[in-house]
Amino acid sequence: MTLILTLADISPDTWSKPITDQPQVVGRSETADIHLESRFVSKEHCRFWMEADACYVEDCGSTNGTYVRGERIGRTKLGSGDRVVVGNFELLVADESQLQPTDYEIPSADTILSQETISLADLVQPPARTDQKADDERHIATTIHQRLTPSRRIGLPGMLVEVAYVPSGLLGGDSFECFELNDRWVLALFDSMNHGAKAALTIALIRSELQRWVSLTPEPGRCLELLNSELLKLNISDLYICASLAVWFPITSTMVYATAGQHPPIWIRDDEQVNRQETAGGFPLGVADGAQYEEQLVPLRPKDRIFFFSDGLADAFRGSRHAGSAATRFAQEILRRKTEGLQQQVRRLVEAQHGEIRDDALLVACEVGGASR
Repeated sequence: MTLILTLADISPDTWSKPITDQPQVVGRSETADIHLESRFVSKEHCRFWMEADACYVEDCGSTNGTYVRGERIGRTKLGSGDRVVVGNFELLVADESQLQPTDYEIPSADTILSQETISLADLVQPPARTDQKADDERHIATTIHQRLTPSRRIGLPGMLVEVAYVPSGLLGGDSFECFELNDRWVLALFDSMNHGAKAALTIALIRSELQRWVSLTPEPGRCLELLNSELLKLNISDLYICASLAVWFPITSTMVYATAGQHPPIWIRDDEQVNRQETAGGFPLGVADGAQYEEQLVPLRPKDRIFFFSDGLADAFRGSRHAGSAATRFAQEILRRKTEGLQQQVRRLVEAQHGEIRDDALLVACEVGGASR
């Protein structure tokens, strides 16, 4: 039996290598047999080899650990179908004889625009409405957004998530997705930089594409790059989306996230903001071809809280005398309510600024240790 090690990604850097009797070291070092460029990967992270027709992986004393079947390992035996997590990469072990050839082709812009779900005619802004029709449209838009992104509580393995959404009543707005994929959970927040039918349809397109791309690449930064490419293929002006994409690994209690033109989440531990110096990452989706998005790997502890939020909420905290300090002021308000339960804290954070909210406002708050299977 010949086992193959493959990087679980569809980028041009994807590779497949046979696992042999000679140990192959995986690491960040240029001299590593398998080079993975990421600060979350140690210079010599782990090694793979075959021994007496069995496959093994051994951690080489890495900082962030090597995980197999959700557990941090020192050395363990592998079989076909096993997934090995190395930093922010996922490696797949497969039997070469069971591999099937696949030809995956990213659809062209013409293909996307020819589908019934979206057309150029649909993207044209409607003519001006009468006051009554405008009121009706705002009501319908608010209802649609509340159905797509309801304010709710979500119990994930090892994490409690509270979602609060205040739609402005303008079609387009913010969107939140949360779903399970293998042994991890995906959390995604999108914020359109404009409104109207074009923005709403773009959000719908992004939501429909999200699960496909995340299933093909486990890296949030790479997934944002692919979503950015999809938007640019539409070749439509002013189609910009801010985004935060996070992947929660409940067994290892780690989260990897990347942002596109969005405020980084506020990470609170022991009554302090841990990532105070972090800034917004990358261009919004749909702005620049070839844009890259930096990932952050966060090892979380019980009672840690992470707050993702859209510009509508951030702008409500931006006072005229504190230009540019919206995230800082929001973090201060979060810490001021640090003794409150998560649900109460989220509700009061939104209520406190309700009169200042002028755009769709979305807050997604996560607390580690809040739920389990």
